[in-house]
Amino acid sequence: MTDTADGGPPATDGGEPPDGSEFGVGEQDSDGQRIEFRGGKWASTVPLAFFIGWAILQSGVLGIGDTNGLVVGALIGTTLGMFLVRGDWKAYADTIFEGMTQRVAATAIVA
Repeated sequence: MTDTADGGPPATDGGEPPDGSEFGVGEQDSDGQRIEFRGGKWASTVPLAFFIGWAILQSGVLGIGDTNGLVVGALIGTTLGMFLVRGDWKAYADTIFEGMTQRVAATAIVA
């Protein structure tokens, strides 16, 4: 087998190997904006870590199985992330909304 022009292995169907663009891999925002968090990349995990802790507390410890409580935890976690972002909060919100429009995120939310 021969390698492709970029040196990667050929696709199994004889065509070009996938570049991941259908899943948003390797794409940049049109204006190239990037959000940064106070505390570095680990601070960006605070919203998710808060939500996971909230879900464990609500469901496991308190025994409350209501999804409305999980929505409250997600909103609080998102708000915490907003306070940790450097610069414009609009860029943070736009990034969240952009992520919510992707098929993979929508599937995870519905599930």
